[in-house]
This record gives sequence, C-alpha cells and structure tokens, in this order.
Amino acid sequence: LAGGCILLDLEPGPSMAADVDLTACIRSIARHFKLIEEQSVLCRLANSEVLCIYSSTEPLPADTLSSMIDAIRTDSSVPDGVKPHIAHLDWKAGTISVNGILDRLKAELTPIDEPHLLAHLDAQQHATSHASFLLRLNQALEAGELDFFIQPQICSEGRQVIGGELLIRWIPSPGEIIPPAHFIEFLEQGEFADKFFHWSLVRTAQVLKSVRDELDMWIPLSLNLATTHFHDRQMMTALADTMRENNIPSEILEVEITERILADDPEAVLENLEHLREQGFKIAIDDFGTGYSSLSYLRRFPLDRLKIDRVFVSNLEENEEDRLIVTSIASLAHILGLEIVAEGIEEPFQASFLKNIGCEYFQGYLTGKPMPVDAFIEFARHNPEHSEWLEEPSKFRSEHSLESKARKVKWKKSFSTDVVSVDNEHRALIDALNTFSDLYMKDPESIDITETLDVIALEAIKHFDHEEDVMFNIGYPRYEMHREKHKWLIADIAKRKLEISEHKQGTSFDEVLQYLKYWLLRHLVSEDTHLHRFINKPSSERRT
Repeated sequence: LAGGCILLDLEPGPSMAADVDLTACIRSIARHFKLIEEQSVLCRLANSEVLCIYSSTEPLPADTLSSMIDAIRTDSSVPDGVKPHIAHLDWKAGTISVNGILDRLKAELTPIDEPHLLAHLDAQQHATSHASFLLRLNQALEAGELDFFIQPQICSEGRQVIGGELLIRWIPSPGEIIPPAHFIEFLEQGEFADKFFHWSLVRTAQVLKSVRDELDMWIPLSLNLATTHFHDRQMMTALADTMRENNIPSEILEVEITERILADDPEAVLENLEHLREQGFKIAIDDFGTGYSSLSYLRRFPLDRLKIDRVFVSNLEENEEDRLIVTSIASLAHILGLEIVAEGIEEPFQASFLKNIGCEYFQGYLTGKPMPVDAFIEFARHNPEHSEWLEEPSKFRSEHSLESKARKVKWKKSFSTDVVSVDNEHRALIDALNTFSDLYMKDPESIDITETLDVIALEAIKHFDHEEDVMFNIGYPRYEMHREKHKWLIADIAKRKLEISEHKQGTSFDEVLQYLKYWLLRHLVSEDTHLHRFINKPSSERRT
C-alpha cells in the first residue's frame, strides 16, 4: 500500500476579520482536491487545517499538483488576511507512522505564494523520500532481508567452477526480490554505506566458510567495494582483519574495483590496493571498457584480472564494432599479464568467440545465473551437469586471432561520421598505427617507442582541434564532454612517454600499440557514433 498526503493550512493572519468563517472557505477549497484522480479522503485536522490522503502506486504527477496549487491560489473564497501554506509527502506502508507523516508535513509547510513552490516541494519530497527509503533499507538489513547471491565463474576450457561473484539482493518476502538498481546508491554513500560495508565483510566471511565446509575446499569469491571505501585505510584494514580473524586465506577473496575508482584519486587508491596485495588479496578491475583507463594506471596498479563489461558482450554476434573492441581489450589484457573474465555471457556463440580470443573465464546466464548461497554450493558440487552447452564454431576465427601483433585496425563504413575531413583524419590515425605495427613485425629493434608516441600524439592533436571546431560550429551538445576526453588522452600519452623515458627496459611496444588501438576503436565506435547520429538528425530535432 502506498500513496501520498497533502496538508493545507489556512493560517489566519493578523489582518483577517474576526467574523470570517473558515469552514465555508475549507468547503470551497476542498473541491480542488478532486483533481487527484486516485482514491482519496479529505479530513479536517484543526480549525484551519485540511488533510488529503490518497492511495496510488505512482507519484502524484507534477502537473496535477501544479493545477491544484494554482486553483487554490486564485480561489476567491479565500478571505483577505489568510495565508495558505501547503506540504506534500509520498509514503509507503510500513516505512513511517501516521504521527511521523503529520510531523513531517507540518514541519515542511510552505506559503502557497512562494515563487518557486513546486521546486521547493519537489526538493522536500526527494529529501523525505530519501530518508524514508533509507530507514526502510536499514530495517531490511537488520531483519535479514539483504543477503548475497553468488554468480558462478566458469573456466572456459574445463568448464569447472573456479569462483563466483558476490551480488547483493533485497528479498523482503519469499519469492520477491527488489532489483539492486533501486537501492545500490544507498550502499555507496552516507552513514548507511559504512554500516553496510561492515555487514558485508562479516557476511562474506560467513559465506566463504559455508562453501568451504560444504565442499571441503575453498572456492574464491569476489566482492565489489564502493569508491568511498578505497579512500579510507581503516576500511581496508577492517577487510584484512575480518579475513584473518575467521582464518580465511586472503587469496580466496578477490576485491573488484571499477575504472572510475582508479581515476578518482589514483595515489590514495594505489596505496590502499598495494596494502591489500601485501596482505595477499587478489584485485580485479570490473566493467572494463565503460570508462577510460589510463595505460599508466593499468601498469602501475596491482591488478590480477580484468572483467569485460556485458555491454560489449551482449551483441557480439550482430555487432562487428563490439567484436573489435572486445578483441582489442583481450589483447591488451594478455600483454599486461591480466587474466580475463567476460561478463554477461548468455549465448553459445558469445562463449565460443570469447574463448577463441583468449578469455579464460566466463560469467553469465549461460554458465550460471546469480543464486542463493545454498544453491551455489549444489551448483559447484554438480558442476559437470550444468556445463553442457554446445560450442559454436566462430564465424570470425581468422579475423579475430590471438596474434595481437599482426592484427590491424581496418576502416569500417560504420566508423564514418559523415564529415569527410574528420573521416580522413580517422583514416590517417588508423594508417599510422598499422604502419608502426608492420614495422614492429618486420624488425622490433627498429622501433623507438617515444618517437611512435610523438607521431601519434601530433596526429591526434591535429585531429582533435579540427573535430572540436566541427562540433562547436554545428552546436553539438556533447562538445564539452568530448573535448575533455581529448585532453585526457593527450595528457595520458605525455605521461606514458615520460614513464617510458625513465624506465625503457620495462616497456613493451606491443603493450603501447594495443592500448592505442583500443583507445582508437573506443573513440571511433563509442564516441564519434554520437556525432554521426547528431549530424543525420533533421535540423528541427537538434537540441543544444
């Protein structure tokens, strides 16, 4: 049961005549509440207060609330000297008491002639809803409604269970699951985030030990941690302490971080990750490809595995661009010595293709959906019975081989922005990378890495300047964001060049080349396709 309440207070001012009948005024104003189409009840709380309670599964439309407020503002029955105040609150059964609703409404009463009343009510509503939902989430944690499910991770060769990822689920009642997207933000910020973090450590230890006791062996599991936790050494220490106190080998727990975490505060994150590695924990970079990882970060950070995001896996068979990006990511991971986990695998073709390009581990509905801990234990115990999907011969085996040095970037029609000058510069960048690739294949000793980076950087800067002019002149709405990404890449190349000049012996040309190929494909496929779509819109549909 859910709905909302609207409290209207016809607050008498000092200039109101003594003989004014507020009852007649309230009767007149009450008709305006009929604009609320949901089931509603009106009641008078005090001499000057009227409360409307309605039930609805959806929030009250803003235009309905606006029309009602306008009608009350202009109602001629409101006597001189009366200053109407209004407050609005959504509610859900079980999240707040009746007295709590009334207390909040009265505390948030706002003059109806407030110039920005709707925005004010919306802000109050958001804050109230936020607090109410946070209270409910806290109650759910204490009641045991939050728990971890585990999604199996399968070896692409032997198809045995080699681990799993811990995924939070909210189960308010048997058979009912609230999707994580509805509450995940509350687990990553504020006071509840800290409480949840400490709960998750204890629960993770319990799960690891349960799996160990039932299967008579440790099975590694991975745990996602929020960005804020990597800025707090005490949190990292708590993680290590929890595993040690429960006699759990630290290498059994893998900590997953995102590309965003690497970029937020790299020095602080690096220090904390090195601390975890010293304790024996494994580190994986999650959702790779959805952000922009600096090659310097990928080399400096103590990473063990790279997880390819499902967004690049879901359309592998139909989308050539996704195949190119995934292959490029796999090449980069191998060069950096990182194991690869592909997420979101649902079809046999995806598994066959990813295995062909060297992906060691699979995670997805094809190999096992997220399941309760007990179900995961049974799944792992009888794993051979769950791994009988048929491999499909890859239609793209020759095109996407494991030989990363020989693979070239080929111009595709889908790369076109429909701006000839921009397309020509894209082709020039592709040609430059392919030329260096050919030279490296023929004579690796003839290649100077810093000179290569200089050539690519100059081509990129020239291209970026021109592309930004085109975007600015046509009123491209993503211009500023695109420009920032251009600046970021040039800065990253400069940083990488400096590191190479200081430590030449530890640098692989293939590593640099594959990173540049990966970046260029991301630039062409994920960024400039937006420009192509904008250019091909009718002028009347373009919005800045």
